Amino acid sequence: MRVPAALALAFAVLWSVATPALARRAWWSGPSTAARAERAERAEPWFSEPLEWRVDQLLARPEWSWPEAAEAISWSRRAVEVHPGGARAWSALGDVHARVAAELGPWPDALDGARQGFGRATALEPHLPWYWARWAAFERSVGQLADASRLVERALAEEPRFVRGWLLEARLALDRGDLPEAAASFERARSAAALGRGRQLTDYERDLLRAPAWQVEDVARSLTHAEGHSGG
Repeated sequence: MRVPAALALAFAVLWSVATPALARRAWWSGPSTAARAERAERAEPWFSEPLEWRVDQLLARPEWSWPEAAEAISWSRRAVEVHPGGARAWSALGDVHARVAAELGPWPDALDGARQGFGRATALEPHLPWYWARWAAFERSVGQLADASRLVERALAEEPRFVRGWLLEARLALDRGDLPEAAASFERARSAAALGRGRQLTDYERDLLRAPAWQVEDVARSLTHAEGHSGG
């Protein structure tokens, strides 16, 4: 009886070693595609890289249909099951549900899913500002301005140099009609961005100080318009 048992154990050990290696080989053997991600996940369900890649790829699409939304939810759910301690995976789950709410309707499941994802991400990494800011942006998008303000304040308390956080704070002040606060937050964003000029920055600092040009221009344009309207 010992010999079959030993052979079975040896086979199980070899399979547990070989299967993840085959999955990684399948994934890394060529350009990333949805089909390759599926093959890798069938070979090794606990391999998270193809899951995260597929979620990011779906989020990068300019618009979603219901089938694409369902696929993104499925992949992002699998990603947090595989890596439950990963704040990035939970934040992506929040992003997926937030996009469903924005593009396909604020269904209760979408709202709850977004809050679950962002809530877990911020619990896992409470000192990283971007997870708080993503949650704040979602709450603003569904009209919860008080919650959005509270969340972006937490992001800025964790990192006062967070440029995108100050821009979001300025946008929220404009939503409230508080022009002095909006102008002050916009100036804080500009001052924080200036800290990186002429310096060698770490990846963390670069992410902290960067902001897309459209976001800067949008807030600046809205401020100019609001100030002109107020002056008129």
